[in-house]
This record gives sequence, C-alpha cells and structure tokens, in this order.
Amino acid sequence: MDYYSEHEGRVYTEVELRLMGVTEGEAISALGLSPLRYVMPVYDAGLYTVEPDGDPFFDGQVYVQKIATVARPLEVARAEVKRRATAHRWAVETGGISVANYGRVLTSIEDQNRIATAIQGCTSANIQEVDFKGADGWVSITREMLTQISVLIAEHVQLCFTRERELHEAADACTDVSMLAAINIEADWPGQGA
Repeated sequence: MDYYSEHEGRVYTEVELRLMGVTEGEAISALGLSPLRYVMPVYDAGLYTVEPDGDPFFDGQVYVQKIATVARPLEVARAEVKRRATAHRWAVETGGISVANYGRVLTSIEDQNRIATAIQGCTSANIQEVDFKGADGWVSITREMLTQISVLIAEHVQLCFTRERELHEAADACTDVSMLAAINIEADWPGQGA
C-alpha cells in the first residue's frame, strides 16, 4: 500500500517506508501518513500509459489519487496493433480448419508439410487411400480428398494473411491512438462464420 503525506504533498511507497525502517501502523500514523487509494481506469497498456490526474484528495476515510490515461506515441501504438494482428493471424492460421465429413484438420506448418508429403507419397506410389489422423481422430481418406484438404488449408492460410494485411492497413490509416484502439483485431477471421 502507498501512503500520502499531506504536509509534504508527496506519496510514499511501502518499499520506501520499509527502507526508512517504518513498518508499523502506529509509526506510519506518527509520521502523518494516510493510506492512499488509487482510482485506476480500465485501459490498454499497449496503447496507453497512466499518470496521476491532479493531486490526492481526502474522501473522509483515505486519500484518493485519480489516475488518467495518456496515449502512447502514435507510432509505438501503431506497432503494437500490428504486432497483435500478426500474432492473431498466426494463431488462427495454425489453429486448424473444419472439413465436412472429416472434422477438424490441424494447420500448423508441421501439419501442412505432413499433408503435402502424404500427397506426394501417394502420387509417387499410386496409393489411392491412406489412414489419416486429424484433430478429431482417425479417418480413411482418398488421395483426392487429401488434395482437396490441402487446397482448403492453402485458402485458409491466404485468407489469414489477407485479414492481417487489412488490419495493418487500417492501423496505417489511423491518425490517433483512439482510432487504433477501435480496431477489432479478433473480428472477421476465416473460420468464424458469418
């Protein structure tokens, strides 16, 4: 807990008081310090910082310090929105797709490579059907269906990159941090339905 000294007009942190050897409630009161409660806004720490909003005031029980948000520099906030869009793209891209009659198919880079290798092997060896383990378990799948699944995955990946690009371009068009804060990173990704 922090404490406020009305006489000095400053805040003492609990760590500062301990370093001064002041740890008891009575000793804190003897110094004329009162508990300080912060009124914190809800804010996005990637886009905003906080600072005291005016001086602490006594509310009849404790001193209260209101806290205000301050926008980070536009380029810093823009880079953060783009970083989040990229991270979300990766999560959606590699999170899998649903394929009718086969369930959920994983789409990590390793899964994409495994499917491509299976198609190549089936084609080279003229194998028409393989056992395939998807996210929901085992299925027997034809080479043609495996190829169709690889196309669906490629389309899914491309749609993910398209959405990420849209978000980056939206961030580039913003002229202040409040516009950046209004961008919904999690909306309109493939696989979310209409």
